[in-house]
Amino acid sequence: MRWVTTGEAVPLTPNRVLSVLRQTYDATTMAPLGYSSQANNGAWSSLGIDGNRVRGKRRTATDTTIHDVDITLDRPGFFSGASDLVPIAAGLRTGTVIVAPLWSPTVASPEYRVFAVLGDTTLNIEGKRVRARKVEERRRSDRSLYANWYLLTTEPYMVYGEVPLPDGRVQRMTEVGVPLRP
Repeated sequence: MRWVTTGEAVPLTPNRVLSVLRQTYDATTMAPLGYSSQANNGAWSSLGIDGNRVRGKRRTATDTTIHDVDITLDRPGFFSGASDLVPIAAGLRTGTVIVAPLWSPTVASPEYRVFAVLGDTTLNIEGKRVRARKVEERRRSDRSLYANWYLLTTEPYMVYGEVPLPDGRVQRMTEVGVPLRP
């Protein structure tokens, strides 16, 4: 499975960093296989993932040097940038609690997160009523809320998300399926 995620400028934060994220996952296990991101501030990364091994290249926004990435994770895990896929891979049954290791391209030791599948709710997603399953994601280390996801068992899977930010604001995001061009 492949996903492309793009950011758009919004009136409240017109100067925010915009990016394009491309991800590839095994369709059966949801194991990450590839990750590529490019931001309008010059940062980019391109990574291949094979079990515990992550290899590729990246550049930060503050450094023009291209850095090699060759990380061996201490255990396989899910990619934290797509943590909403974890409950989908586990079946998305109401009442299910899932503990899973998640990692990012700059960390060799995964962080454990706890997902609780809470139940169904109806949302208005970009003008369309959608019935989705609510899932709460928390850090296991301090039990703090990481995100609330509203998920489907079919594409686009995540239709709405809320991520609390350190300054008290909440980042909200929606997803809709985009048909592939022939």
